[in-house]
Amino acid sequence: MAERERKIYYGWWIVACSAIILSIGLGLGLYTFPIFYPALIHHFGWSRGEVVTGGALLMVVLGAMSPFTGALLDRYGAKTILAAGLITVGAALFTFPLIHSLGQFYGACILLGLGLCGVSHMPNQVLVANWFVERRGLAVGLVSAGVGVGGAVGPLLVTSLIDHYGWRAGFVGIGVAVWAIPFVLVLLVIKSRPQDMGLVPYGQPVLPDQNHDIETNPLITSCEATLTVTMRTSPFWILFGAIFLISALMYTVNQHLFIYLRDQGFASQLAARALSLILGTMAVGKIVFGALSDRFNRRNVMLASFLLVAGSSLSLLVALRPSIIYMFAAVFGLGFGGIFSCMPVIAAHYFGLRSLGKILGLIFLSFNLGGSLWPIVTGYLFDRLGNYDLIFRLNPIIGFVAVGAVLLLPREWSTGSG
Repeated sequence: MAERERKIYYGWWIVACSAIILSIGLGLGLYTFPIFYPALIHHFGWSRGEVVTGGALLMVVLGAMSPFTGALLDRYGAKTILAAGLITVGAALFTFPLIHSLGQFYGACILLGLGLCGVSHMPNQVLVANWFVERRGLAVGLVSAGVGVGGAVGPLLVTSLIDHYGWRAGFVGIGVAVWAIPFVLVLLVIKSRPQDMGLVPYGQPVLPDQNHDIETNPLITSCEATLTVTMRTSPFWILFGAIFLISALMYTVNQHLFIYLRDQGFASQLAARALSLILGTMAVGKIVFGALSDRFNRRNVMLASFLLVAGSSLSLLVALRPSIIYMFAAVFGLGFGGIFSCMPVIAAHYFGLRSLGKILGLIFLSFNLGGSLWPIVTGYLFDRLGNYDLIFRLNPIIGFVAVGAVLLLPREWSTGSG
């Protein structure tokens, strides 16, 4: 094939740049946010529920906007969406140091959430899915691992900034990082589709006398579904429900773990290391599970990632010591990362590429709603009960119900077959 005559297929450069964009834009812009909670509570006197609601608003906006983001991706391409997202994320981060009230805090969170829609997993995963047919799982995993790299370094850097210069300097530091590198990559390197360069997706067979338009290749389109057809199938709604539940568990831990460990008497640096370990092993999980999904049954690979998240959450029910915290963080992070890699791969496998942006938009709607609503409930329950005992008992139950839902998914299926 023509594109394989190149020493390095251009799609791999897309993968590398997309990973950097995710690392800085989302890894720093979203996953370091809980590090600011103690400082905000101390500075403004807000309750835990009020502060965590701000962080959860990011997920609400991401979820509510996901279908629209997916539609915009299908219409305008990932390059345009990424550029708009980076502009907005940077502007929002520079807004936080100016806040003086809870309403202003929530407004800045909403603005940040809107920006994150453009640099989140979905536009980057759709971008990479357009470039790869073969090795798609590995490519998506490598891109998604960028978030883990940024998230692993971010909590330690932000904690140091806050300790030495204050929380306002922490937001400014992240804002500078977001605007420093990704814009150049988007403008000079990123191309939305291989057809923009006269290429075809990696691994797509080119039939004689065909142009390089993926939409005209019957080997690609014969079993693909529109959004309307997809939404009439039971596997879509089973996947939708399973993602909602597992995300509720994942982000309750992500949003509350740092402050919970502080409550348990652990130093802020240990709590930051635990959060960094989750995000670091999340990067490993994304690559590992992405590669596994290229070699083994995709439903079963997703099932394994769900089991790691649900099973590891049981660790928070025992008396904590550093070794248990780090073991939990490592296992939880692997499963966390695996889920991110499995979602777009299984969606493309079941439903095809034709409406992948819109379909992933709905799946991420479920993911982000689960990841926002339950953390909000958790914050207000803590304010009422004074502890996390009830939530940490419910979390494993939620996780294993999600595991059961994945078991209901067919092992092999496509919309065109049923």
